[in-house]
Amino acid sequence: MGKWHNWRRYENGTPMQHKMYQALDRLQIMDTLAPWEPVVIGTIPLDIDIPGSDIDIALYVDDFDQVEQVVRQHFSQFDGFRLERRVQTYRTVLVCQFFFDGFEIELYGENRPTECQNGYRHMVIESRFLDLAGTRLRDHIRQLKLNGLKTEPAFAEVLGIEDDPYDSLLMYYHRSDSAYLSTLSHYIQGTQHQKISDTIS
Repeated sequence: MGKWHNWRRYENGTPMQHKMYQALDRLQIMDTLAPWEPVVIGTIPLDIDIPGSDIDIALYVDDFDQVEQVVRQHFSQFDGFRLERRVQTYRTVLVCQFFFDGFEIELYGENRPTECQNGYRHMVIESRFLDLAGTRLRDHIRQLKLNGLKTEPAFAEVLGIEDDPYDSLLMYYHRSDSAYLSTLSHYIQGTQHQKISDTIS
């Protein structure tokens, strides 16, 4: 398993990641859901969270009835608890939301491995862009999110992606760093020009 499956590493992460780790540890949710390969995804692992960001957990669900039973048994007592099945693009998904320790927690389960789910893949792709572009991109994405954009549309705006941001970003999953750098080139050049302008002013 890769680094994203090791949720305990967030104990030594950013202050928000550490706070998330403490909540998950107190709730014992990762142990409870261990048979379904839980992976924390979303903005907090990427360090692009903003106030109100939730904790997203992806699950590999092979038996929806069993997972619903376990989730209700362990988490239905918490505020805002909601559990439902949805059909998305001919695929059944399980979605559960509730509040715990100052966080909204959302569980999202599909009958396919977490590594194959769009939420997981978006996170991996966005992590690569952030690693290659540096702190300025992370700050830019966070500011766009503060202005109201969702994560994938924020990346699409910064990277100049004009088509559907969710589908377009997924196309990078198997691409090399050179493809990422090519997409980032206009952004990196733009930030360099901005630095020069800031220095002159």
